[in-house]
Amino acid sequence: MKQSEKSKLWMEEALLQLMEKKEFATITVTDICEKAGISRLTFYRNFEVKEDILRFHFDKVFQEYIGKFDEGITNIEEAITSCFDVWFELREEIKRIVDSNLALLMYEPFSKYTQIVLSKNEKYKKCDLAQQNFILGGMFALMVSMVNHPTDRKPEEITSSIMELLK
Repeated sequence: MKQSEKSKLWMEEALLQLMEKKEFATITVTDICEKAGISRLTFYRNFEVKEDILRFHFDKVFQEYIGKFDEGITNIEEAITSCFDVWFELREEIKRIVDSNLALLMYEPFSKYTQIVLSKNEKYKKCDLAQQNFILGGMFALMVSMVNHPTDRKPEEITSSIMELLK
């Protein structure tokens, strides 16, 4: 692994750890650099602003999610359930992001990978842009709502409810 990739991972870990104790708005680039054990120059070689670290992080999260398709997710229902499973696993981290009014930083990578998921299914790859955006927006809003208003419903139950709507 290249040094720049290691540095990005250290900064990602540092920021996520700092967010467990501090509000995102109060975390400085200096805080991140000190926690990661890197220089400010290294930070600015890899990122323009601290929000870029979160974009990097969620791009990685959703890339790992897409990797599950190689492990045998074959239909949209499994894909949605798997997405909810990932979201549930990261719920505390995502709650901090949502509480910091940074949910839109997750939207871009979520959008990119949702389009990949839709393209892997014959029925949904034919969706036009309005339909894709409707599915994407609904899924994203539901997942943010799940963080803000935890539910006892299992991912499979929520997926089943969504699939009823999509039929």
